Amino acid sequence: MRGQFHRVGEAADLLGVSVPTVKDLVRKKKLRAFRTPGGQLRVLADSLEELQQGPAVRSAREPSPVLQNKRERVEELGLEAQELRAGHEIRKLRQEDAAEARQKRADRQESARQAEQEAQRLELERQQLEIERHERAEHARAQAALRDFRQRWLAHADKRVTGFPGLCFRCPWLTPAQTKELAQALEAEIAKRSPDDEPRMQRIIEDIVDTFLAPLEILREIRRRREQALDRMLLKMSVSRTDSERVRAKALAREALRQVPLDATDDELLSKVQDAIAPISRAIEEREAREKREAAKQELIRWASITVGSYRRELHDERSITRQEASDEKLWAEITEDVRDELSQKLTGDESSEEVKELIHAVVDEAFDLEAPKEDQE
Repeated sequence: MRGQFHRVGEAADLLGVSVPTVKDLVRKKKLRAFRTPGGQLRVLADSLEELQQGPAVRSAREPSPVLQNKRERVEELGLEAQELRAGHEIRKLRQEDAAEARQKRADRQESARQAEQEAQRLELERQQLEIERHERAEHARAQAALRDFRQRWLAHADKRVTGFPGLCFRCPWLTPAQTKELAQALEAEIAKRSPDDEPRMQRIIEDIVDTFLAPLEILREIRRRREQALDRMLLKMSVSRTDSERVRAKALAREALRQVPLDATDDELLSKVQDAIAPISRAIEEREAREKREAAKQELIRWASITVGSYRRELHDERSITRQEASDEKLWAEITEDVRDELSQKLTGDESSEEVKELIHAVVDEAFDLEAPKEDQE
């Protein structure tokens, strides 16, 4: 069967046309084709050969009864394949319907079983809830006096700790988390007490507050001293520091302070901070020095134009250059630009005005091929 027909793509390759062109030839009856049970288009090989060979050969082969029988057999086989496929699909659907019905029956049975189990579980839960309700009622009656005691002292502790919501009456610097922690500590202590402790409850609450605040006050003082040391050292940094450098210095200083013992003196704190930010301070000083030299260099380069002009008059007065050379503005503009380039390459910003002047004279002398003075040569 494979050798008697071609797929649409194969037919298109053999004819050297596109797939839509092959389908159009089939639609116009210029190519004979059939569809498979799956709906795929197949082109008969002999029809393709006839189209390739031309009208003369095709007309000569059309009356062939063998070819006609083959064509009819192919169509008949195609119909039979479709019928077989349809029958197979129908049987498959029936089997699926039967399996689905069985599954539904099994699901209903399982649902009924689960519903019965759920009803039993709910009944057990109801009985358990009844027991728990009875136990809770007994426990509530047994704890009534203790609850009243705790509520009264909890209200007292709340007034003792907070003057306003979230604010410690004694220490307003406590964070909300610390205030909450203190309240929880008082609540935990009150929870351990009974009405027998009534005469001592005031002192118990004061002791808890003092015990809680003592280490926090010490840590607060330590942090204050460290922040003070940090601020003092940052103030000593150059005012030209960038925001990035300030942030980096602060981070390095804080990291260094974390490694200092809690009992360190103020001098030790300052020394540690100074050592930590020393690299950044040096970098700032080096940058300021570079910027200063660069500013000096640019100022010397700007000063070069004046120096070139005065040297131009000096050369003319000494008759080292002609009047025409002295009045050639284009030439002197090029010389001035050469001077600027030379200074940009050689100056560091540390040179004196005399050194720069000598360098400018050398560039101008070279432009006019003038000999240096004898003292310069020596």
